[in-house]
Amino acid sequence: MFKQVAAGDMTPMRIYAIGDVHGRADLLDALLSHLRKDSLRTSTPYRVIFLGDIIDRGPWSKRAMDLVIATLLNVPGSTLLRGNHEDFVLRFIDNPFNRDYELMNWMYNGGVATALSYGVTPAEHWGELQRMIPEMLAALEAHPSHIAAMRDAEHKVVDQGHVFVHAGLRPDVSFSGQSIYDMMTIRSDFLDVDYDFGMPVVHGHTVTASRLPEVHNYRIALDTGAEETGFLTAVAVEDGAVRSFVSTWMSETETIGVEEVTPSSFHLVPCG
Repeated sequence: MFKQVAAGDMTPMRIYAIGDVHGRADLLDALLSHLRKDSLRTSTPYRVIFLGDIIDRGPWSKRAMDLVIATLLNVPGSTLLRGNHEDFVLRFIDNPFNRDYELMNWMYNGGVATALSYGVTPAEHWGELQRMIPEMLAALEAHPSHIAAMRDAEHKVVDQGHVFVHAGLRPDVSFSGQSIYDMMTIRSDFLDVDYDFGMPVVHGHTVTASRLPEVHNYRIALDTGAEETGFLTAVAVEDGAVRSFVSTWMSETETIGVEEVTPSSFHLVPCG
């Protein structure tokens, strides 16, 4: 359906890594449009790394997946990383012997909004789960490219002197030894330890306290809580260095703008 190109096959260019979207297709559409226009304006080729959690919580998960797939198809070298929310979907599909539990767990963690975006009325209590299971499966199967994108998603990308991952990495473990579970879910064991992995780690998964992108000694945090704040954030990396951060914002009239933002900085040594 589409091909995600390995980092080693790509011509050097600007990388934009985008934090957790969580169903805010309106913000993602505005941000991707800004990246396209900026590339044309500056004649700078680029590719996009989506850090995962495209779906759930926000109202337009199905549309957000459409935008991601269009980018994977039309912007060479672009990559989707699998977040824990994409994993909820795959576990629901792939675990027929415990599907009711997987569906309940997914719905409890923001999947209600996703179900609605695919045209499925969520169950209001446990007894309705059996009714919802075939409806949800049919809705997902009607969008095979969405399932394929989630299955084909990478767990980490190492490129231009940075590691891109959904949640983070476990300290004192080699890149090759990192578990898929940790890369999708780790929090305090990664966030609370000032550990040098040999290159900066660019991640999402945990909403920043400042609701701005945050630059720490050895990591860059991009989950700015888009589903609630209206701030969907990307970092630009070029020639191995961070060049800028851009974020969406919402006006009082609900017009979406995109502008360069200054991150909150918690690092001791200048980044990039």
